[in-house]
Amino acid sequence: QSLQHLGITEAQLNSGRNNFDNPCLAVLGQTKAGKSTFVNVFLRQGIVPQDSKRCTARITKLTYSKQSYVTVVGPEGQSGLAKSLKGDRIPDKYLNLNEEDRNNPLVANAVVKAGIKSNFLKNGLDIIDSPGLNENMTLNEISKEMVRNTLPVIIYVIDGRLSLTEADVTDINDLKSSIPNLTII
Repeated sequence: QSLQHLGITEAQLNSGRNNFDNPCLAVLGQTKAGKSTFVNVFLRQGIVPQDSKRCTARITKLTYSKQSYVTVVGPEGQSGLAKSLKGDRIPDKYLNLNEEDRNNPLVANAVVKAGIKSNFLKNGLDIIDSPGLNENMTLNEISKEMVRNTLPVIIYVIDGRLSLTEADVTDINDLKSSIPNLTII
């Protein structure tokens, strides 16, 4: 499937590698635990869409920029056209995928990169918002691969309405066993 509406083609998706140059604060948790809400509150900006239903279906890397922009970076590192953000919010079309695309690694494995003017990000630490864990195997693998390819500190968000669930414990143990020297908050 082509991602032309986001400025990137399938051929571009297969030509490079995702690159996370800066250390990252990775935000993980179950679907609908409040990861995007946490990111928005943490940055004191409504940059990442949040909804009462599942929303984020792609890794979303927030990095510092004097001018706000959004682009899609394919799994091999190739970028689509950077578009200026209107209202400093990433449009839903970049993050919210239909059911078929949520299960398609060629589509879901593209990273949304947004440059935003933020004092916190200006210091060189990027923030990564992730799809919910245990939604489907494709998104789980994408999130775990992102963690393996970064210098992460992970904030694992737990849904306050549910407390710590067995799925949360499983996710945390899986992350700790597969990534040496990982810090989880």
